[in-house]
Amino acid sequence: MASGVCWPNSGAIVVVWCCASNQRRRDDRLRSFAQDTRRKEPRVGASAQKVKDLEPLLVEPTELEVPNVGRVRVPNPAAYIIQKVLTLTNRRSLQKKGKDALYAHDALLLFTLSGHIHPEVVALATRVMTTLTKKQKAKLLETVAKLGDARTDFVVESARQAEGRPGLHTAEAFALANRLGLKELLGQ
Repeated sequence: MASGVCWPNSGAIVVVWCCASNQRRRDDRLRSFAQDTRRKEPRVGASAQKVKDLEPLLVEPTELEVPNVGRVRVPNPAAYIIQKVLTLTNRRSLQKKGKDALYAHDALLLFTLSGHIHPEVVALATRVMTTLTKKQKAKLLETVAKLGDARTDFVVESARQAEGRPGLHTAEAFALANRLGLKELLGQ
C-alpha cells in the first residue's frame, strides 16, 4: 500500500507518498515512477523517514489512478491537513516548520469553496478526529492556536517562503486563514 498526497503541478501530477509495504511489484512500480523519462537513471534525493503520528493518514484513504504507475492510495484531504498540523512542531528546523505550515495552509485553500471548507472535507475531518488519542488532540489544538498567531516563528517563516507568489502573503494573512480554516475544519 502506498499513501500520499497528489496535486497538479505545471501540467504534471506530483504524488508524495509513504510506503507501508515491501511488496515487490508495488516497489517496482514506485521505482519506475521515480525514473527520469529523459535519462536512464533514477532520480536522486528520495529518502525514507520515520513518520510520527502516521495513523490519521490511514483513515479512509482515497485511490487515484496514476498514469504508468497504477492505483495509488492517498490520504483524504482532511487526514493530510490534520497530520501535517499534528506533526509540524516535531520538525527540527524553522525552515521545515514553515514549509509544513505553508503546505497545511495551501491544502486548506485548495479545499475551500465559496469561502468555506468543502463540506465533505469537514465530514472527513470529523471522522479522522475520532481516531486521535487525547494526547494527539491536545497537541493538535495547541498547534492550531500557534498557526493562528501571526507572531509564531513558523507562521512568519511560511509567509517568507510564500514571497513572490501572487496574492497577499503576510504573516497576519496566513494566521487569519489558518485560524478560520482550521476552526471550520475541526468544528470548533
